[in-house]
Amino acid sequence: MSQPTPPRLATRVLQLVLRGDAGEAFRGDLEERFLDRATRDGIPAARRWYRAQSWSVARSLLQEGLTAKLMERRPGTARGAAHESTYLGVGDVASDWVRSVGFAARSLIRTPGFSIPALLLIGLGVGGVTTVFTLVDHVLLRSLPYPEAERLMRVGRGTSSGPVVQALVSETNAFDGWAAAYSGPTTLAGEGDPIQLETATVTEGFFHLFGGRAALGRVFIPDDFRAPEAAVVSHTAWVRVFGADPKLVGRSITVDGALFTVVGVLESDFEAPQALVSADVDVWRPIDWASPRNQRPDMSFLTPVGRVSPGVAESSAQADLDRLAETLASRFPQNMRDAEGVTEPLPMVPLQEATVQRVRAGLGLLMGAVGLLLLVACLNVAHLFLARGIERTNEIAVRRAVGANGGEILRQVLVESLVLGAGGGLLGVALAKAGLTSLVVLRPAAMPLSTAPSLDFRVLLFAGVVTIAAAVVFGALPCVRSLQTSLSQGLRSGSRRSTDGRGVGRLHGAMVVTEVALSVVLVAMTGLMARSYQALHDVPTGLVVEKLVTMPLAPKTASSPLPYHELMDGIVEAVESVPGVTSATYGLILPFEETGSGRCCWRNWGMIVNGTARPDVSVIQQPVHEGYFETLGISLVAGRSWARTTPDAQPIPTVLTERLAIAFFGSAGAAVGQTITWERGGMTMAVAGVAADTRQYGLDQEPPRMMYLPSWTAGYGFGRAHVAVRTSRALTSDLVQSLRASVWRAAPSLPVPTVRPMDDWIRGSTGGRRFAAVVLAAFGAVSLLLAAAGLYGTLVYRVGRNRRALGIRLALGATRTQVEVTTMASGLRLAAAGCVAGS
Repeated sequence: MSQPTPPRLATRVLQLVLRGDAGEAFRGDLEERFLDRATRDGIPAARRWYRAQSWSVARSLLQEGLTAKLMERRPGTARGAAHESTYLGVGDVASDWVRSVGFAARSLIRTPGFSIPALLLIGLGVGGVTTVFTLVDHVLLRSLPYPEAERLMRVGRGTSSGPVVQALVSETNAFDGWAAAYSGPTTLAGEGDPIQLETATVTEGFFHLFGGRAALGRVFIPDDFRAPEAAVVSHTAWVRVFGADPKLVGRSITVDGALFTVVGVLESDFEAPQALVSADVDVWRPIDWASPRNQRPDMSFLTPVGRVSPGVAESSAQADLDRLAETLASRFPQNMRDAEGVTEPLPMVPLQEATVQRVRAGLGLLMGAVGLLLLVACLNVAHLFLARGIERTNEIAVRRAVGANGGEILRQVLVESLVLGAGGGLLGVALAKAGLTSLVVLRPAAMPLSTAPSLDFRVLLFAGVVTIAAAVVFGALPCVRSLQTSLSQGLRSGSRRSTDGRGVGRLHGAMVVTEVALSVVLVAMTGLMARSYQALHDVPTGLVVEKLVTMPLAPKTASSPLPYHELMDGIVEAVESVPGVTSATYGLILPFEETGSGRCCWRNWGMIVNGTARPDVSVIQQPVHEGYFETLGISLVAGRSWARTTPDAQPIPTVLTERLAIAFFGSAGAAVGQTITWERGGMTMAVAGVAADTRQYGLDQEPPRMMYLPSWTAGYGFGRAHVAVRTSRALTSDLVQSLRASVWRAAPSLPVPTVRPMDDWIRGSTGGRRFAAVVLAAFGAVSLLLAAAGLYGTLVYRVGRNRRALGIRLALGATRTQVEVTTMASGLRLAAAGCVAGS
């Protein structure tokens, strides 16, 4: 029987494209393997295999443009030497790079099973890390947009009184600039329907300190503080409220019933300092130092910021503030000393830190989570590149056999990696833009974002560095490994059925274990955050939240206490007349309105209980309207609430929270009928009842020790109120309109900016944890999918590599189920090892 011969046409093609000793060796090796296959699989199958291998080699060389070069190349001739110098990059380098990029693009298009998953993985990793890095950079890393921002310091533990701020300005030596401000809602009239705006009152030097410039007109000058009738409008309000009227400067506007002359419109890029005022201030006004309220040492409402003088150390500046604190304590002992006589300090904190301190920990957690996600994505990309590198071992060996050196091959592989990385980077930038939109929508209210974060040059540079690093590292390593393989071994590794050594298998397994471990860490973080959020959500509020509606108001037009309370009583009566409303009430604030703080209304330590001073217990005094407890669903543990009272009622009826009653009297029942005297205010209060504790300042805050007082004890000057409405039906658009109309019947010029269910305020109090839980859940889900993909890819790779061994097992009698169980067991061992490592 004659020996089988390979197809003549395929053999002739190989002779044309493969020359030299290396080419002869490759053809000889291919013919030997043809004979082995002919014996094992039959001559027709062997001839089909030989044709496929021959055309694969020829197509690879033709696509790279090497065939023409090899046909021209003649060793030892001038033409061959010149051609070789051009081929090695001594000639037109730019043209070689262009051809390399074109070849890389075509190669990636022909292998969608590799290029598409790699693009998605690189895009996902780069998009995730770029999104969170942009947010972190915008909030934490970027310097505040103010002149010499690194020297700006917020002074004091919270707000300060007018006399304290004036003393800071005139009696300190370590600072060369000061400003203070506060903000709150106001009513703008005369521009159509009454509108509620956010207004900030500032001291002299505010815009100079924070770099505020006018796009139209001017900012405040010293004369504006001697007769405070000027106003500066923000650029946003100029466009939104005044229709970008270029003649607004010089016009008069009515704010809270008073006339102000607009002297300027701020530039659009001015960012309000959120450590002092709201981020969305509409109108800026100068402080009136002649107002008696602004000269009271017991009225703390201003947040001061100072700029440390050049060359002055922070320790020296703090020593200057400590000296002033002692001076103020001797000047205002009731306000600058605690109940034990200790001076209240004036600590300073960098303005940058004061602005971001509430969100720093959460953003750091997100940055760590997205870093883990990037590692998982990179490991998957490494899987793909490693598998592709193994498959291309034979191709690289062929290129080396026909004369290409290692540098040329490595360059081509790097170009492919860079083309793939560039595509993945562009996809990542697109995903980052979409991700930023989602994160800004989900962000908690405490996150200081006066402007939407954008992908600036620094962030794009960061994305480019991450992309190039991932592509170059994961693309080059398999190529370097193939170049280190001997030429004969590389020429013999022409099919996926050939083994590539145990080292590569162990590397695949190690990467899968690492992916699973990182995914377990992310999922554990997600679980802990979700459990924390759920536990917080299950905390009892102390209220009956269902069908409870709120309306924050700013009744600042009343000129004295009596008109204020008459106005609010009229609003409550009008609201209660709306069909579907069962009761209504109001307080200066409602629960969850000022989440995470204790600013309203008075916090006092100087209480005398049964003739004994109790300086160890701090008390928050909260003025509320009668019917407050019934409307909000706050149960009375003991006693009762008060009926309608008059300002001359003595002693003043009060309702204590249960925590306060226990602190003062040992139990709720023992508190009823007792009297309490406010040492500083001189008021005597009789305990009418004890109410259940409420989470006044957030679900994550302990219930405060509070003393509810009749609303008239608040006096006058706050210019705020919050109406609570209990309804018998769900809140619909018709009911919202009816509630607004009822307020306008009692107060036609009073804006009603929002009608919100109490549920909205409670959700806002958990916004930070909800934000972190949602983002971590997304990262955890994606990382699990990536880990599953990596595990699947490893199993597929192992099955392909060991196909011959598996076939032998089947031939020797093993069942298909046994083979499948063995394969699945290897995957489960990797997953279990990753779970153990991650836990």
